[in-house]
Amino acid sequence: MNDVSSRSHAIFTVTIESRNNADNKTTVGKLNLVDLAGSERASRTQATGDRLREASNINLSLSVLGNVISALVDGKSSHIPYRNSKLTRLLQDSLGGNSKTAMIAMISPCDADFEESTCTLRYAARVKQIQNHAHINVEHKGLIEGFEQEIADLQQKIMELSTQEVQPTRKRREKSAVDARTDESAKWKAELEKTEKEKLELEQKISTIQKKILVGGINLLEKAQEQEFELKNTGEVLESLDKSHLELQEKLEKAGAEKIDFKEKYATLQEEEAALTKKIKKIQALLNEFKEEYKDKEHEYQREMEALLDNNRLLMRETQLAALIIDSYIPIEYTQKIEQNLIWNMESQEFQMRGVAYTGNNMRKHKVHPADFEGVYRNEIKPVYHKYAEKRREKRSLEKKCYSALQKYANVC
Repeated sequence: MNDVSSRSHAIFTVTIESRNNADNKTTVGKLNLVDLAGSERASRTQATGDRLREASNINLSLSVLGNVISALVDGKSSHIPYRNSKLTRLLQDSLGGNSKTAMIAMISPCDADFEESTCTLRYAARVKQIQNHAHINVEHKGLIEGFEQEIADLQQKIMELSTQEVQPTRKRREKSAVDARTDESAKWKAELEKTEKEKLELEQKISTIQKKILVGGINLLEKAQEQEFELKNTGEVLESLDKSHLELQEKLEKAGAEKIDFKEKYATLQEEEAALTKKIKKIQALLNEFKEEYKDKEHEYQREMEALLDNNRLLMRETQLAALIIDSYIPIEYTQKIEQNLIWNMESQEFQMRGVAYTGNNMRKHKVHPADFEGVYRNEIKPVYHKYAEKRREKRSLEKKCYSALQKYANVC
């Protein structure tokens, strides 16, 4: 924050008056240029002494300004506390009065000033809702003076008419003494009636002007004098109140600063709570979605496990059957040879025997002399697949004959 210079509100007021000598009207215009000092938290700045008193006065005046703005925006308050602060008293016309007001709110993009920026934006949003009532500033004192001058002129005319009325009356008496029936009598009589009529019209005009001055049975001139007297008395009372108010301000400096800090923190915490609640609801929805997805995955995994177990059991049975066939029908020495000649084919993903091309139907293409297989008959091969102990000797002899025949066949090829 501000570490060096002193801080305060700055108000520059320009008042312009224009008087029209023709109709004695006075038009008044006022321009207020205001630079409000920003609020500072005592807990953050760690200010003491004069700086703390200065910050407390600034925060207190801003708090009063906020109360005035709230009362104006609410529309239900019958009393607007303008007199609670010199700042609001000077800006009374700019806040809901006879003026046009524009406010510029300054905020900081720094993360550390997030709370102050939020409070400033909330402050400006409330100010935006204030409705001022602007009208032409015409001083009524000129109108009253004009009415008084007009009344004086009318009274002067009445006096002149009264004088003229006396002179024709004397002449008429003298003339009537000479000739009562002269035509001059009728002429003066007509003039007298005309004068009376003009006098009556002037009196009515005077009463009309007086009614304009008297509004609701109250004389505006007397009321203006009474208001001036009351203003003087009120000024003295205000001076005494200002002294007591300053004393109270000194006592409430720290309390006011802490109260403002608490209000700002409370508003910030409420906003954080709303944001966290919204975030928790969103996370809860995602969690429920993940739970449903997890249940589906778990069921799918369970089905896959059951399928794998069934497949595993089937493979175990097939493996056991193959092992039983190998153990029962293939001699041990051939089993070892088969294992030695097995190779893994990566393309077909299965084991293959070496020399498969030299077995089976491929070898039947060549003619074999039947003498090479003397003593080998189909009926003699069948006992090879019997498990009985008495046939094992015949099995071995037949194996030897088959082996020798295969060797001879290989030599012939």
